[in-house]
Amino acid sequence: MQRVITVRASQSDLNEILERFVSAGWKVLSATKGSEWGRVGFSYKWTIVLERPDTTPSGSKYTPQQMDRFVTEAQSSSTKKSYIKAVALGVGVLVGIALFFVILYLVLL
Repeated sequence: MQRVITVRASQSDLNEILERFVSAGWKVLSATKGSEWGRVGFSYKWTIVLERPDTTPSGSKYTPQQMDRFVTEAQSSSTKKSYIKAVALGVGVLVGIALFFVILYLVLL
């Protein structure tokens, strides 16, 4: 069974996500970085093609719900990390600009 998913993650977060899939029995066929327009902070939008056998090593079938739940968990955790980093970057820039103006005001006073 093949699956195509899209996640938003940095390069290091992508490696962590791919490791989770590999440890769960998925085979990563490809991971493609999206365009620069899809970039938020230090993260990119990645398209990942995965493949997994229809049965577990013990011979029982994977249910679609099990597979969907695993993919959803991986996507939500990576997206959450990505947006937390973007917010932290934005807040840092705003604080830096505010400090610049405060120092400029104190020097010119």
